[in-house]
Amino acid sequence: GLHEILTWQATLDQVLRDTPQDNLSVLTAGAPDAQPDHRLLTEALPSVVHHLRERFDLVLVDAPSWHDQPELLALSSACDAIYLVLGNNQEEEELAAELQRVIMEKGGALRGSIVAQR
Repeated sequence: GLHEILTWQATLDQVLRDTPQDNLSVLTAGAPDAQPDHRLLTEALPSVVHHLRERFDLVLVDAPSWHDQPELLALSSACDAIYLVLGNNQEEEELAAELQRVIMEKGGALRGSIVAQR
């Protein structure tokens, strides 16, 4: 998966997986307990997204929770659109407001939010 690409253990062709859905491929996160170097993620992640965009018509990324992860800023700058998925409580609204500010400040293309009912 992605971890193996970022640590030079595999190529994109080796880790992309076909799905039962026609014309849909998946790139998984990779090693479940791996803790990749944040510097490596920040530098290499936009390149991986770039290669995926050259190869596919549409690239959707399901990113992890924000929690001040610098690699997510690098990822956000490589995306055409960002949609935040939020819960419907006050704490998440406050976090979302700060996150929206940071994304916009760093040049991310924030397009909206999706509120998930729990």
